[in-house]
Amino acid sequence: RNGGLVGLHPLSELALSYYTPVIGNSGIYQMRYFQSVEGLGEVIWKNYRFKRTDCFVVYTNTGVTKVALDIAGFAKTEGMRVIAVTSLQHAAATGTDHKGGKRLHEIADLVIDNCSVVGDAMVDIPGSEDKAGAGSSITSIAITNALSTEAALELARRGHSPMVLPSPYFEGTPEGKARRARAEKRWDECMAEYSRRYAGMFIRGDR
Repeated sequence: RNGGLVGLHPLSELALSYYTPVIGNSGIYQMRYFQSVEGLGEVIWKNYRFKRTDCFVVYTNTGVTKVALDIAGFAKTEGMRVIAVTSLQHAAATGTDHKGGKRLHEIADLVIDNCSVVGDAMVDIPGSEDKAGAGSSITSIAITNALSTEAALELARRGHSPMVLPSPYFEGTPEGKARRARAEKRWDECMAEYSRRYAGMFIRGDR
C-alpha cells in the first residue's frame, strides 16, 4: 500500500490467510487445521528459490504454529536470517509439539516481542470467563510498518534510493492531476523493479 517498500514479499498461503466466510468453504476450522499440520511448510518451501541473503520475518503470536516453525527452520538451515514476531508471554506459557522441539523465539536470530498477553485477548468481559480484543492484531501491523520504514531509512543511510509507493489519490485540480501523474509513474517504476527482483523466485533449482 502507500508508503510500502519494494523488496518485501509476503508468503500468503491462501488456506492460511483467507477464512473470511468463517464457516463452509475456506472456513476458519480449515485454516486452524492447516496451520497445525507439521510438514506443510516444507511443501510451501518447494515453490520458491530463495537466496542466502534473504531475510525472513516470521509471525506467530503463540510461537508454536507448525507452519511458521517449519518455514523458520528451513530458512535457518539454508543460512538465512530469521526475525521472529511473537508474544514472549504466550510462548513462555506453552511448550511445543513440533519435531524441532523449539518455539519460534528459540529459532530466530532476532526476536521482536509483540507484547501481547497469554491467550492474546486483552479485555475482560464482565460476567464471562472469556476476554475480547486481540492485542497482536494491532502490534503486528505496527511492527510490520516499522520494519518496512526502518529498512527504507537504512537504505538511504547507505546511499541507496529506496523504492517506496506514493499515494496516487489526487484529482480535481491541475496540481492534483499532476501529483497523481507523478505517483502513477513512480508506481510503474516500483512494479517493474518488483517484477525484476522476483522473476526467478518461483523456480526451484541450484543457486
